[in-house]
Amino acid sequence: MTAAATPAAGLGAEERRALVCVLDALIPPSPDGRRPGAGQAGAAAYVENVLRTLPDLRTMVVEGLRELDEQARGLHGRAFASCSEPERAVLVAAQPFGYALVPHAYIGYYQQGSVLEALGLEARPPHPQGHVMTENDLSLLAPVRARSKRYRDC
Repeated sequence: MTAAATPAAGLGAEERRALVCVLDALIPPSPDGRRPGAGQAGAAAYVENVLRTLPDLRTMVVEGLRELDEQARGLHGRAFASCSEPERAVLVAAQPFGYALVPHAYIGYYQQGSVLEALGLEARPPHPQGHVMTENDLSLLAPVRARSKRYRDC
């Protein structure tokens, strides 16, 4: 696998395909097929955006994807993304970079419409149609506004 030229650039096609497989290994599809895996659901787009903003994580992930590919070729004679789901799951479980991806995988996963629908929820943002919010009571800020200044001018 080849890394993209700069951290601001997206992942290459091979890296993106491998990332989708990693996400499916981290959050696999449900056995009954009702809920897709994180990669199948499209969480890779969210994760890729996160990687653009966190260059250290991006480096860790790109290197981890490269290592996964090398291990898959050594053990199974084919690229990581071409391995079976059980083979990929074993390889991902042994990689430390997966732990750093887990929170981002979950955030991206639960933003996907197909996942929300599988959970019996409407696939839409919570606002403006969603939750009713009460008006803010700005009078609650009166004690704070009445305080003296607690900082110094620079």
